[in-house]
Amino acid sequence: MNIQAQQIHNKAQANTLRKWTREIARPGAKVLEIGSWCGNSSTIIGNILKKHDAHLYCIDWWKGNIGIELETIAKENDIFQEFWKNICGNKLQDTVIPIRGNSDIVHEILKPNTFDMIFIDGDHRYDQVDKDLKNYLPLIKKNGIFCGHDCEAKLEDCDYEFITENKNMDACQSTHCGVILAVGEFLTKYKIVHKLWRKQ
Repeated sequence: MNIQAQQIHNKAQANTLRKWTREIARPGAKVLEIGSWCGNSSTIIGNILKKHDAHLYCIDWWKGNIGIELETIAKENDIFQEFWKNICGNKLQDTVIPIRGNSDIVHEILKPNTFDMIFIDGDHRYDQVDKDLKNYLPLIKKNGIFCGHDCEAKLEDCDYEFITENKNMDACQSTHCGVILAVGEFLTKYKIVHKLWRKQ
């Protein structure tokens, strides 16, 4: 796998993320991203926020997800250095604020009702997605955008047995079962646009 592998996989996903970011972009706006890796989605969000004197806070431990290829890549490369190189290359060092740590812990020091948008794209396994949803929803402002990546379909449209059997894999047959299950169980109303989910 290329160390610079894109989190946002195509133009349609990038445009959706830009559109949602523009909805909340204004002076003083705050966006929180959980899972940044080399900064692909961070630069998409950050380039919009920069124009509005707003900020993006990026939570990641830059070690990769345990048990998958990203963990090996992170042991052999300084992923945070690659992330910061991308941020600086886009002249976003005054816009993007990295928070290096485990998302299970970081939420404890952040204030509720703080963020205008939260974008979740960390560990895709069910248990972690479930924790991130529960831990970070209280941090979103009223009418803020609570969203994330890698949700191929709504839970009710899937083979439930397949989803539950593979929920603790990063992905199975290009399907992020843990994300589909956790989002489908946690949110009563949500939409999916180009594999990005959004609470309604």
